[in-house]
Amino acid sequence: MNLAERLARPGPKRILSLDGGGTRGIVSLGFLADIERALCGDDPEARLVDHFDLIGGTSTGAIIASALALGWRVEDIRAMYMRFAAEVFRPRWQRWLLLNRYRAAPLEALLRASLHRPGAAAAAPDVLLGGPELRTGLAIVMKRVDTGSPWVVSNLPGAPHFADRDGAANGNARMPLRNLVRASAAAPLFFEPAEFEIGPQADGTPEHGRFVDGGVTPYNNPALRLLELARLPVFGLRWPLGRERLMIVSVGTGRFRLREPALPRFQDAPLGWLRRLPHRLPLMQAIFALRGAIADGETHTLRSLQALGWSPAPVHLDGEVARMVEGGVVDAPLFTLLRYDLDFDAMAREGTISAEEAARFQEFDAPDDMARLHALARAAAAREVVAGHLRFAG
Repeated sequence: MNLAERLARPGPKRILSLDGGGTRGIVSLGFLADIERALCGDDPEARLVDHFDLIGGTSTGAIIASALALGWRVEDIRAMYMRFAAEVFRPRWQRWLLLNRYRAAPLEALLRASLHRPGAAAAAPDVLLGGPELRTGLAIVMKRVDTGSPWVVSNLPGAPHFADRDGAANGNARMPLRNLVRASAAAPLFFEPAEFEIGPQADGTPEHGRFVDGGVTPYNNPALRLLELARLPVFGLRWPLGRERLMIVSVGTGRFRLREPALPRFQDAPLGWLRRLPHRLPLMQAIFALRGAIADGETHTLRSLQALGWSPAPVHLDGEVARMVEGGVVDAPLFTLLRYDLDFDAMAREGTISAEEAARFQEFDAPDDMARLHALARAAAAREVVAGHLRFAG
């Protein structure tokens, strides 16, 4: 069965959506391990890719999504992540204010060597977006900065721009998977933008695009865009709606509320004033505002999902709508929603983690915290991932 046949076959469909979050992607892998066990059981040959008809991710989520679509097991992706963290996050600390904090070359080398089917040689030819190695639908979110446009690039055979057009070799199917993932993970200040050829222009000369992390779009949680891929006629799927027909499984990388540190009066606490003053510098204010915009996009996506769908375990959104248990904006839910994530603020209030850990876990580039975050996610998954929730009735 080829990809087009799989996507078109009748029956209920599952979508897997994976948030961005840097090294906190290890949280997603903690939950995915239990999701894999719930759906695949003890079958050593079974893979999550066999149970999801569309997998999409942003930034670190794009790395995980691509590996899953290639048929990797979750434990093997976790091992890859630990290797990535050790080799990629080596700061050139003495120059990061002038250059990006990390060199992109180690990340590019690891993506080139890793984004293949399990067991393939590291020097195997590049997997292309339209290649048969991808066993299910895959979507990757990035930001093209030279045109100011979010890109959600997929391998859906009926999607616009997937196939060649006008007799030119310009289809997205020809793009190397590693280039798209590198673009999706090009976090500003951390890595330099990704630049690569995207096809010929009308006059035959090559066109190049310049891309940064998909997290700076509104789609750090890409679930709503994945729903569009599944439903909008232009993408060619039109999967049926309903609680027992469509399921969205959305997995986060850790949730928290951004709070600006208070600036004490100089005369009351001169040392505290000096320590907090950098947070009020224009560059730091801009970074804080960007992080806030990313968090707002995630919150909007989650509110929209719970308002449109039905969940057997709705998450707490805020003090206004709480869990939306009274109902959403539609009389008949459009899909079943399952959301898995760690809430660092709630965990600190409960004493599961310390306040210092809650603050430290907000970082995108903290390899030393990955083992602890993975353990916390596995413990939460043991409580929250219910096999019956992941299965359709009948």
